[in-house]
Amino acid sequence: MKRKHSQTQKHRNNPPTPDPTPRTVIEVDDNSDTGDDNQSKPGNSHRSWVWNHLKPQGEFAICQAILKNGKMCGSELKRDKSASTKNLHGHLKNMHRLSDPKLVKKANSQIDIEKWAKNSKFEPKVELNKESLKTALVYFIADCDLSFSIVEKKSFHNLIRLVNEDAMPLMDNTCRTGISNHLTWMHMASQENIKMRYLAKQDYVSFTEDAWTAPNYTAFMAVTAHFITEKFEMVDLTIAIPNVRGKS
Repeated sequence: MKRKHSQTQKHRNNPPTPDPTPRTVIEVDDNSDTGDDNQSKPGNSHRSWVWNHLKPQGEFAICQAILKNGKMCGSELKRDKSASTKNLHGHLKNMHRLSDPKLVKKANSQIDIEKWAKNSKFEPKVELNKESLKTALVYFIADCDLSFSIVEKKSFHNLIRLVNEDAMPLMDNTCRTGISNHLTWMHMASQENIKMRYLAKQDYVSFTEDAWTAPNYTAFMAVTAHFITEKFEMVDLTIAIPNVRGKS
């Protein structure tokens, strides 16, 4: 008499055949750097953000970005022997409108604070943390034409304590150097935001220049950009206001 095998026993004797189709896993690393000279091999834990969109292949990097027609770009980009990713940055930025996610995130955070400050409607407040507090302080100092050293004064700390006591622990390590460094980061993020959000999307942009002298005899030159949107709306952007120096 033959012994019947249960369904469970059959599965044990005949394990499932693994899928022979090879699978390509593209790792995505969020620990990206903003510099170009500190980028090492794609496997480095501190690799550049560009390797989220590129696949190394020998001396080349194959672009994995998806085009509007749904196909992969597939462009072969020559990799620099010094491990610099500057040329890779340029391809992703100019051809696919891709930029460093850290700068984009910082720019979006600044935009949220501006909207919250200008909008009269009651909306959820911006989360209070070191980044949002420093950003608010930079806008405050710029609007009131104050010195960075004001954040170190005891009277200013007393004002912050009166307005929001929960913000005081965040003010302990706030100094003029930290505010100055944060201003530099905000400037870089604003530049990327203007390029990617406005200028890169326009086929035609007009630039104008104008100069004037302040009451203290300091000369400035303003560079502005102008373009018309698809809705026939005029947009004016201030690109830079450098100090002009010359000899008579």
